[in-house]
Amino acid sequence: MSKKIPLLILTLLITMSGLLLKTDSFGATATKAGFSPDAITVQTGQTFYLTVVVNDISDLYACQSDINYSTTYLELINVMEGPFLDSDGAQTYFVAPTIEPGKARHGALTRMGCDEGVDGSGTIVYIVFRALKKTTGTTVSLGNILLVDRNAQDINKGLLNSGRCRITISDEAPALTQPTVEP
Repeated sequence: MSKKIPLLILTLLITMSGLLLKTDSFGATATKAGFSPDAITVQTGQTFYLTVVVNDISDLYACQSDINYSTTYLELINVMEGPFLDSDGAQTYFVAPTIEPGKARHGALTRMGCDEGVDGSGTIVYIVFRALKKTTGTTVSLGNILLVDRNAQDINKGLLNSGRCRITISDEAPALTQPTVEP
C-alpha cells in the first residue's frame, strides 16, 4: 500500500506536467498565430511585406483569415503563400482573399493529397503592401483566424502580438531591407 501511493502521485504529476507543456502560464494554448515582428518602420512609397506565422502547432492542415488595414496609409499589393504548409513537400492550394477597401477576406490555404498536417512553427502567408503616406503608426490586424487539423477540427490557438502589426511610415526612415519572397 505504501508503494502504491508514491506511484500514484508520480503518475499524476507526469500527467499534469504533460498538460502544462501544452498551455502557457495563463492556461491558454501554446499555439499562437499572428505577425512577426509586431512593429516595423518603412519609408514612404516603399513596397514591403508582413509575415504571418504560427508557433508551436501540431497537425496544421489548413488555415484561413481576414486582414484589416487602413487604405489611407497602405495599399494592399498581394497576399502570397508562405513555406510552412508545404515544408514537407506536400502540395497545397491557395485561395486568394476577396479584396474590399481596407479588408482582405477569407484568404485560405490547405494541404492536398496527404493524410497529415505539419508540426512546429513557420510562415503561413506574406502580405505585400505599399506605404502611401507618412504616419507615426497604423495597424494591420488579422481577424477570423481559423486553423484546422487533418480531420477539419479547429485547433485551439491564441494570438501572437494580439494579431496586430504596427507600421510606422516616414519620409526620413531608411528603406526596410527584407529577403525576397516569390509567389
